[in-house]
Amino acid sequence: MLTILGGALLVAAPAVTADPLLIGAAFFVGGTAIVIWNVITVSLRQRITPDRLLGRVNSGYRLVAWGTMPLGAAGGGLLA
Repeated sequence: MLTILGGALLVAAPAVTADPLLIGAAFFVGGTAIVIWNVITVSLRQRITPDRLLGRVNSGYRLVAWGTMPLGAAGGGLLA
């Protein structure tokens, strides 16, 4: 739960303040929280997935996670 709140801090800080030190600190805390979140979720996924399906589950996750990034970038570019 703390990692999710830390990630939200990363996004919320620039909306609340214009102080570069506070924003930098929020980015540091938020970035650290995102790293910890990634370690937790990957570890949990590897632990609960049967060994025979581990490669398929990881490749499916990567396809959805990384494969949609260009779509988001294109959508953001069109919106901008």
